[in-house]
Amino acid sequence: QSSFIVDDDFIYTVYVNTATEGNKYIELNKIDIDGNQIWQKQYYDDIRSSYAYDLNFSDDGNIIICGSNIYEDSNNRLTFLLKVDLDGKVLWDHRNTEPLRANNSFIWHTQLSNGEHVQLTELDRFPHFWFNGLNSEPPYLIWINDNGKEVKNKMIITPDLHKPFYRGIEGGRGDYFFAHGSFEVANEDGDREKYAHVLKLDNEGDTLWTKNYRHPDYDVPKWKYLVKDLQEDENGDITMLIDIKAIDENDVAWLLKVNEHGCQDTEDCGELVITSIPEQKLIKTEQLTLYPNPAKNQFSILSDINIIHYQVVDVTGSIVKAGEYNLSKHISTSGLGPGIYALKAYGADGTVGIGKVVVE
Repeated sequence: QSSFIVDDDFIYTVYVNTATEGNKYIELNKIDIDGNQIWQKQYYDDIRSSYAYDLNFSDDGNIIICGSNIYEDSNNRLTFLLKVDLDGKVLWDHRNTEPLRANNSFIWHTQLSNGEHVQLTELDRFPHFWFNGLNSEPPYLIWINDNGKEVKNKMIITPDLHKPFYRGIEGGRGDYFFAHGSFEVANEDGDREKYAHVLKLDNEGDTLWTKNYRHPDYDVPKWKYLVKDLQEDENGDITMLIDIKAIDENDVAWLLKVNEHGCQDTEDCGELVITSIPEQKLIKTEQLTLYPNPAKNQFSILSDINIIHYQVVDVTGSIVKAGEYNLSKHISTSGLGPGIYALKAYGADGTVGIGKVVVE
């Protein structure tokens, strides 16, 4: 697990390192824009294993690290939320006591409009919940104030045959926030249908609306849906990046835009939304092969896509090079410093190819 955030002058990276004794700890680095390390800090090096899943700036300009710890005297995995200043000094350290589901690797964080922090994860309630027909890995929300004290928590309890899987949380522009991922429903044939899913809650945790989405051309249960990312516009409209997968089929990335009510044209569209064609954009994606890789002076793209345009993106997300492309063309590394870059290639048929290249 690793992540990074960037301000005007520095890059902060967090990842899990392993000590000689075998325990895993959190390492936070501050790096200037020329790649020079300013400092390196270690956290939880006295604990059996620690994992970092999310890294963000807080509203007051400090750093929030979100993750989990496993202690020597227990196999339980417990969440933490750690706030440090820009010099790496610990301001507060909140540790929750509820055991997470086995091998949990999904812990998310956002800060609300009232300054409180919310963590989203999944608990382990097997076998009691399972024997009672409930989801034994219920989503769990924790509210933490900006002094590091837990304010409240909420468990989302659903039947085992109708359950959400959350894979992200985003603060809204008002007094509300969003959780997103997928929603699984067992149909009459026993197959598991999985829809794109968004839950909108107010800052107190009360549900404002919940929506499940499906594209009309990609039927469930064959195709599985997952909301990978969500962005809210100034007018309240919501744009989602949805991953659509099926066995032995190419993945499809779907950009879907809805209004503040989670609908396309109305204020009330029910919980299941099978979208209309004009309001969406489908993007077929393909993994690219770039060679030589690592590259010194130039590199090329190996692909069946009829590529007409490309973009090279650095680790901060900035486009550092772009241009027209054809299969006989090489991409020069001139002007690119040593490092790792992402490449996006756009095909004439609308396909987007994605690759990674290391420049020496």
